[in-house]
Amino acid sequence: MMLLPIFASIVSVSIVLWSDRHCLRLRTIPLGTTVVLIYSLTYGLGLSLWMSDPSSLFGYATQSTLGALNKLSLAYSLFISTLAITYCALTYVIGSSWSNRQYPSALTIFRNHSKVLSRLALLVLAFSSLALILMLSLGLFSRDPQLQSTSLRSSVLAKALVGTSLVSRLAPVALILTVPSWTHWTRIGRSISVFLMTIWLMVSIASSSRGLLISLPLYLYLGILVFGRVSAKKLILAALVSGLIFLPFAETIRVSREGDTSNSQLTRKYELFQIGKQLMGTTHEFYLFLQPPDCQADLSRQLSNDPRLSMLLGVPAYDLPPLSNWRWNVVRLYEACATRSLGLRHLQGFERLPLGFIPNSLVPSAPSLFDGQSQIESLSDELGLRPGEISQGTLSLFADAWWRYRWLGVALSGFILGLLLFSFQRLFFFLMLQLPQFGLLAQLLCLSLIGTWINNTALTMLWFLFWDLPKSWVELSTILLFLRLKSNKE
Repeated sequence: MMLLPIFASIVSVSIVLWSDRHCLRLRTIPLGTTVVLIYSLTYGLGLSLWMSDPSSLFGYATQSTLGALNKLSLAYSLFISTLAITYCALTYVIGSSWSNRQYPSALTIFRNHSKVLSRLALLVLAFSSLALILMLSLGLFSRDPQLQSTSLRSSVLAKALVGTSLVSRLAPVALILTVPSWTHWTRIGRSISVFLMTIWLMVSIASSSRGLLISLPLYLYLGILVFGRVSAKKLILAALVSGLIFLPFAETIRVSREGDTSNSQLTRKYELFQIGKQLMGTTHEFYLFLQPPDCQADLSRQLSNDPRLSMLLGVPAYDLPPLSNWRWNVVRLYEACATRSLGLRHLQGFERLPLGFIPNSLVPSAPSLFDGQSQIESLSDELGLRPGEISQGTLSLFADAWWRYRWLGVALSGFILGLLLFSFQRLFFFLMLQLPQFGLLAQLLCLSLIGTWINNTALTMLWFLFWDLPKSWVELSTILLFLRLKSNKE
């Protein structure tokens, strides 16, 4: 079972690479390949590492821990396999005629329009760096969700910065375009770009944001992959070395941000399961897949080893002292897990569509499709945990689907996502044939999903696909049109 996630990932990656082989020869990274690779390098590898060192709040290699990890790995494997097979089947049956067309490569499109695209890269990079400074000063990188939410609600500027997706969507495209633009910029332009990327790095360190920290080298690396002439073997080797360097650094940031040095029992250690959770970016799915029979068996074993621990039964975890050793005793966790009843959510939340696509900044009363945090809070309450024991975040698509319809939901989510990715990729190919510059921007926008997309629920995924991505493409297209008009006047 430990190797199941990585095995399913390898098979799924092989399937999508074969189906997208014509695009990859042109150094174009299609949407299907992008998403499957993201899941494989995060959940696939992360879960396998975690299962090799099965530790959690519920004990090391206990029946509860192993049971949850086994179910989690099965759900992920079913999801990623269904996604890859669906995408490949649609590409083979419906999209085979597209494979025979002569698509321009990303490098060819850039060469034909290098002047305007290089200007776009520098302009967007400047705007996004300014946005980062403003977001830091407004408290939008705060680790306190309440403070972050208050900052967002109380400031029109904050809403505008988040709503325009300057940092999350437009900046990745600019960073990717930085690679081919470097030789087209003047010396002043290169100096400005280095200065702007230095600002990005300083804000990343000041905000203790691992996402920002990794995004700068990641998108530059993707730029080399798409536009460079470096061999694939050297790029893969560089990625592996960079990952080995980054993971310990990211763990140092996490410990300094989350560790509690006042209690030796809460000291965080850099173990294999920590590396796995770093790769996954979230561990909330683990608490969803905990099984009451496993928790009951662990509870009985714990009480038989030390009958005095029965005094903790029925005592809510939040009534215990914050730094008490009793507080972290798994007896209370076992009891809460053994007695919880996790019902099916079905289509709960889908009634918010389509009004949920309207930004709250425009219509404050519009329903939100970001339901992941409320689901995490629900899991935390059921287990009697305090805020922070299950960190702030959201659930992944396959976990959300399992909560709604169990295993049928996991399979359906993989099928539907594969269908959507195929459909969007066909649209991007059409744009690259008819409107090469705009098609290239749409294709590069897909790569921005790497940093922000996979750890999200079904509703949030729909928001990204049907609002955030098209809106960002319109913004980039508007800037491109403006630069083209200015270039024509020159």
